[in-house]
Amino acid sequence: MAETASTVIRDALQEILVQAAEQPITAAEGQGAMRLLTRMMAAWVSDGVDLSFTPVDSLNDSITVVDGALDAIVLNLAVKLAPQYDRPVTQSLYMNAKDAYEAALKIAVAVPDTAFPATLPYGSGNEDKGHNFSNYYPGPSSE
Repeated sequence: MAETASTVIRDALQEILVQAAEQPITAAEGQGAMRLLTRMMAAWVSDGVDLSFTPVDSLNDSITVVDGALDAIVLNLAVKLAPQYDRPVTQSLYMNAKDAYEAALKIAVAVPDTAFPATLPYGSGNEDKGHNFSNYYPGPSSE
């Protein structure tokens, strides 16, 4: 099932105990939350966390993000929305939002393998006299 802006906003509002599951989102709530959602996702992209989010213009627009990132969006949106509704951010909500954001980081940020040059030593004091042992990282293969 494709998630829409409406369902993501409703889930975020439910996290801070503002809205019941069957209660519809008002137009003012929806517009304000969509603006906050778009700003939050733009900030994540500028921090290097690109989850392929497409900005939404309507509550019925689909939320397009990579698999596994939706939880981070809902929980962090709830943290952002809480002050607007004069609701406290509970410790469990804060920790869940933080953990979900860290999981989104793992999804969005690829860490490339490090290639060490052949002139870089393994470390200090690791000489082994009597064995054919090089103290340097192997260079690029000449295949």
